[in-house]
Amino acid sequence: ATAATLVIVLVIFQRFTFGMSFTVKPTTTRTVSSCSSSDPSAATVSLLTWNVNGLDPDSLHSRANAASNEILKLAPDIVFLQEVVQSTETIFCSMLEPLYKCGSIHDGIRMNGYYTLLFVREVAGHAIVQDERITFDVGSAAQSFMGRDLHKIVVKLKSQHEVAFFNSHLESLKESAPIRTAQLTYIFERMMNLDLPACLAGDLNMRNVEQNQAIKATNAKDSIVDAYEYFGKPRYASGTWLPPDYDDPTKKSFKCRFDRVYHNSYGDVEFVSATPNGSRSKPIILVGDEKLCRSAKSGKMERPSDHLGMFIRLKLKNNNPASAKESAASKNKCNSESGANIPRKMASSPKNSGRKRYMKRRADENNFGQHMNMNQCDEVSTIMYKKSADEISIEERRRMIAAAAESRINPAHNLSTAKTIEQRLSHSKEVSSNEVIDLK
Repeated sequence: ATAATLVIVLVIFQRFTFGMSFTVKPTTTRTVSSCSSSDPSAATVSLLTWNVNGLDPDSLHSRANAASNEILKLAPDIVFLQEVVQSTETIFCSMLEPLYKCGSIHDGIRMNGYYTLLFVREVAGHAIVQDERITFDVGSAAQSFMGRDLHKIVVKLKSQHEVAFFNSHLESLKESAPIRTAQLTYIFERMMNLDLPACLAGDLNMRNVEQNQAIKATNAKDSIVDAYEYFGKPRYASGTWLPPDYDDPTKKSFKCRFDRVYHNSYGDVEFVSATPNGSRSKPIILVGDEKLCRSAKSGKMERPSDHLGMFIRLKLKNNNPASAKESAASKNKCNSESGANIPRKMASSPKNSGRKRYMKRRADENNFGQHMNMNQCDEVSTIMYKKSADEISIEERRRMIAAAAESRINPAHNLSTAKTIEQRLSHSKEVSSNEVIDLK
């Protein structure tokens, strides 16, 4: 009976549709770009930060050439390099400078033995409008004993956006946690006090607990954004430094997320996916995992560096400074109405008498007692280290760091703001030694 019923239904359907024609209208498809065309003022800038391991002499030049080729393939707008030495500086500049403009570098920086470089893709229409090398203050908690500094450039993009980019290689070794945290705190403060979007990238040798301390010390929870955390902590990007035995199958190895990228949330700046289209979209591209060079010592193929580079995109939605301030103020108002903490950079008043009143108010609100400064012992404070990493033994570094950490005795003078970096850090959570396995 069921089969007979089905036959009858089919016959009725055929008679009903007989002689009828169907017209199928053609459909059109279009590709949607990562940046909406409805916002003509939006622009995307790509960044690559990479520690190129200039301290390892093994196949140094071939590794620098391989790293340069990887950079040229990706064609980032801004390139942040760390651990550059004079011989590899020549290679990077000769291979990149036909397309890129190199930031400032001078013999005083080169005397450190290794240093950072910033490149801007000039052929894409970007131009450097401000360029400065900043030394961490001698005698402060952020003073470097390894020749580390902060390189800042302000770039006017082809889209007419102006963005500040900071490149740094912060203090190495687990024992340097207090110095490294103070250095990051110092940079966060500079980023938050700018009236334009800012991005920090580099080999920061950072641990999560140190990052949290710096954010707490600067009240930057609602201002400073970590790209890795913003994208939901993708597992594949959880490590950027590979220890020497990483490829040894007989050993249980690990990776550390020493390299990081931040922005200061100014205006409508935000991170966007490095590969926005398709099912294989990756918010962060790790560069340099392919073994491209042959080791002169072992004869085996090796990576260009013991660090993996990070390729990230930054989206800027508004190129009108006044509109950006209004947008930031609007966000700040919403946050205050909902009970959220107001970012300090949003609360800053113009650079006039109003700013003095603001700083006095901040001093009253954040009075933690006597201002303390780091007083280094004479043999440390009277010299600036101009040696390479190979010339300074691990024991000597540890002795210097211990001497600096034990001599918090002198009050700071001529301070217009309330808390010094040392005080803010002293009220933060102590550094944990078991967060990651630290060998560097």
